[in-house]
Order: sequence, then structure tokens, then C-alpha cells
Amino acid sequence: MEELVLESHGTKCRLKASRTLINQILNGDFLYHYIPDVKIGRLDEDVDVELEETPDLTKKAQIEFPRAAFLPGIEFRSIVSTIDYLLERVRQERHGIYCLNSATASQDGSAVTFWGGATNLGKTSSMLELVMERGFDFYSDERTLICLNEREVVGGSRTIANRKPVLQKKTRESGEFHVRSPAQGHKRLELMVYPHLDHGLQQPILYQFAQKDFRWLLLREFGVNIRGAIKYIDDYTFPLPSIDTQDLAEKRALETARFTERVPCYYFQGSLSQVSSFVEDYFKENAKGK
Repeated sequence: MEELVLESHGTKCRLKASRTLINQILNGDFLYHYIPDVKIGRLDEDVDVELEETPDLTKKAQIEFPRAAFLPGIEFRSIVSTIDYLLERVRQERHGIYCLNSATASQDGSAVTFWGGATNLGKTSSMLELVMERGFDFYSDERTLICLNEREVVGGSRTIANRKPVLQKKTRESGEFHVRSPAQGHKRLELMVYPHLDHGLQQPILYQFAQKDFRWLLLREFGVNIRGAIKYIDDYTFPLPSIDTQDLAEKRALETARFTERVPCYYFQGSLSQVSSFVEDYFKENAKGK
């Protein structure tokens, strides 16, 4: 058995597994895309959670937080996602930092996050349109870390998922992940957009979410990250149990309520040009984090 320590925004996990599995994790781009701002830690460091390959389990995985175990033969991407599942609880509890399925662009000290639970909404495409056509900086793709109390984005996935042909056309690369230098540091979150790309509209459909609707949608996204509602491993064949707690759920609800009172969120149905024009105009009038 070999050991590997992985760190994400001050939270650390020790993985004990075969050399083959650890090499698969380290030699693939998925690790650096999926776990936000991941770093390789020292083996002598204290850790927050542990995950161990264990051959005598009676099921594919078992979690007794802060420790978890899995059977040999589970593919490496499932192990990476399980590590971040464990780290997410620590990030939420200790730092008030929440991971959101989203793509973020920044300009100076301000940021806009495109988000939404469904796939194919246009989160990455909208972010790239700002970066490539409007002079914004790439901040994160797929997963963004948000500190709710400070209304800041504080990290995220630092490569761009390039699996769809429309994105490969935009990045002019055919690989699974597009590497692009991201903006660093914390950014004030000025705006959140729930996109719905539709290039057939002459006039876009645009409205600001009511605060309670925004809060409910956001709470659902933060909750599933550690409640296990959609957390499966091994090619979606084995569901992981919830690692949420009542205290943490109450804390999350309070911090989300405060956040949604301070940060506006818009539903935007329209083309890439229309949504990027909207964001650019909004930043000119409202951005304060410069």
C-alpha cells in the first residue's frame, strides 16, 4: 500500500491505496480538474479525512466520517470524487466555503458565476464568451468555491472541461481538458447567472430571481454535495451515504439566506452574445470589487 495526501483550500485527505491506483490518479488530468485548487501534501502532515483501499469490505464503499474505505477495483475517478466528497464537509463546517457546479469569469476584483444543476445549460460556454470576446479573465470551470459570508469566490477547478464539440471549437483543442491560466486570489461575487442558451431569440428572456427562490435553488445545490443524493461511484452503480449533519444543514441554511440577500441572481435565456453583453453592461454599472 502507498499513501498520498491531497489538499484543497486548507482541508486535507490521506489516501491509502495500491501504487497502481495512486499513479492513475496522479498521472491523469481529472484530479486537477475535479478537486478545486488541489495540491499534493506531505505524508507527515496531519489530515482531516482518510480514505483507504480495503479488500475485506462487504460492499463497494463504506463511510464512517472522517474515515472511509473502498474495495479494490473501483475506478480512479470515483476515488477522486469520493475524496472531494469528504473534503466538502470539512470545507463547509470549518471554513464556510461551498463548492458549486458552475463556471466563473472575473474582471479585476469582481466575478460572475454561471451556475445551474442541469447539464448543457451553457455555463462553460457563457464563461468562455466573456473570456474570449469581452476581455474577462478565466477563473474556474465546472466547480467554483464560494465563501458565502464574504460573498467571494475563493478557488475552483482551474482547467476547462473540453468534452463537447462546441467547446472544442471555441478552445481550438480536442483534448478532454483545456489548460488556461486562471485568475488568482479571492474575487467579490457581483453577479450570478442561471443561463439557458437559446440562439433563436431576437430579444432575450431575462428576470431576477426572487430572493426566496434563489435561496431554495442554491441550498439544493449545496446540500446534494454532502447529502449523497446524487453521489454515486463505480460508474454510477453504488450510491454513497449522506455525510451531512443537522448542525451543518442549519448553518448552511443561515449562510445561504444571508448570501442571497446580498448577491443578485438572474435567469437569462438568450444567445452567447446577448448574455455576455448583459454581464458586461452590469459590471460597468455595478462592479465594486476593482
